[in-house]
Amino acid sequence: EPSAPPAAETEAEQNAQYDRAAAKGVEGGLFRACMQAIRSAHVTSNRLRAALVMAGLFTDAKIYREVLAIFYVLTKSLESKLKELEGKDEIVKELQKLGYDFTPDYEHDMEVLFGKETWREDVERIVQAHPS
Repeated sequence: EPSAPPAAETEAEQNAQYDRAAAKGVEGGLFRACMQAIRSAHVTSNRLRAALVMAGLFTDAKIYREVLAIFYVLTKSLESKLKELEGKDEIVKELQKLGYDFTPDYEHDMEVLFGKETWREDVERIVQAHPS
């Protein structure tokens, strides 16, 4: 049974990792602007994650899988909507130039966490258990 990854990063290491990710965007571009805009929220969410890990919640493989499954569903929905709006919106055009496509990576994660044969059903079960 898969387990959650260790959360041994210090806040300084997390900030450095965030800065490296932000630097992948074009200078003065939309990605860097977005990363700068969400930086404080990201720091807060990392602190919350650390608290959850210390409380033992993210070390529970079931909870970890459920959290990643929810992020997968959200990411897939966002990327599908962006594809649907392709060519119809200037912001979407700019976003698509960045070439982001995270859904396949999440799907690979889901296969590893839930099993290649059943992951889609498992994710659907999680979504049904947590209606919006």
